[in-house]
Amino acid sequence: MTVYTLYLTDSAGGVTVAQYFKASAFELWGIGLVLAGLGYLVKFYLVSRTRRKTQMLYVTQDYERGLYYEQYLDRVHLVLLALFLDLERIHKRVFRENYEADTTSIAVQSIIDDILSGVRSTFCPYAHKHMAEKKVTPELWTLCESGTRKAVKNCPLWEGRQQSENRIDSL
Repeated sequence: MTVYTLYLTDSAGGVTVAQYFKASAFELWGIGLVLAGLGYLVKFYLVSRTRRKTQMLYVTQDYERGLYYEQYLDRVHLVLLALFLDLERIHKRVFRENYEADTTSIAVQSIIDDILSGVRSTFCPYAHKHMAEKKVTPELWTLCESGTRKAVKNCPLWEGRQQSENRIDSL
C-alpha cells in the first residue's frame, strides 16, 4: 500500500505534516473529515442565507413593479379623463348637446373606473404596510399579491374583515 505524504520543505530539509503536528495518519484523516464537515456546514449556511436574500430581492422587485404599475394606471386614468372631456366638448360643439346624459365628475369617474376595473392590481390592502414593516416573506408574498378571500383565510398577517367572495372590499 502506497501512502502519500505532504512535505513541508525549507533549506534545511523536509518534514511531513504528521511529523510537524506530531499526529498519526489516522488523526490527520479525522481532522480532515472534521474540517470537511465544518466546511460543508458553513457552505450550507451561506447558500441558504444567500438564497433567502435572493428570494426577498425578487419579492421586493415584484412589489416595486406593482407600485410602478399602479402609478402608470393613475396616469392612464388622467389621460382617459382628459380624452373623455375633450370628446364630450367636441360632441357638444358639433351636435349642441352632451353625448352622455350625466357629465358630473362622479359619473365620469365611474365610467373610467369601469374601464380600468379589470386591470387594477390585486394587492391586499395591508401589503404596503406589511412591506414597510418587513413582515412579508417569500412564502407569504403570493397571498399578499392576490388579495382573494382564500388568501385572506390563509394569511397570518391579515388585519381586516372580508365581505365578498372574490375580493377584499374593506379594511
